Amino acid sequence: MTDTAFEDRFWRKVDLLNPTGCWEWKASVGSHGYGQINKDGRPVLAHRVAYEFLRGDKADSLDHRICRNKRCCNPDHLVDGSRGDNIRQPDHHVGQNLLKTHCPKGHPYSGSNLYVTAKGHRQCAACRDARNKSRWRAEI
Repeated sequence: MTDTAFEDRFWRKVDLLNPTGCWEWKASVGSHGYGQINKDGRPVLAHRVAYEFLRGDKADSLDHRICRNKRCCNPDHLVDGSRGDNIRQPDHHVGQNLLKTHCPKGHPYSGSNLYVTAKGHRQCAACRDARNKSRWRAEI
């Protein structure tokens, strides 16, 4: 498929007349709620495609900071920044988790009690150790 054919197919799936100013994606949505379209047999995020079409460059990490609408493809509603910038936004779900100082059981996420996984997720070391200990007992 030529790039022109892909672009035509893409824009047919976008509602440019939404009264909110959002360019609402009207087709497939991935598990995280972002619009997606197949390009060369692989799913790509719709807001990234629109940004690249209209801005002419690839963004590091796009955030729907203006509208918070995951289906929005309007590049004027997107902010380019690092993933860290985006997740530190107060209303970003991952950012809110970064603001938590204690685990659900009340242990602090600090010092020797803070465990960071290989994927960068924070865990409570006391709770992790208790889970591992109960698993070990169950195996005996």
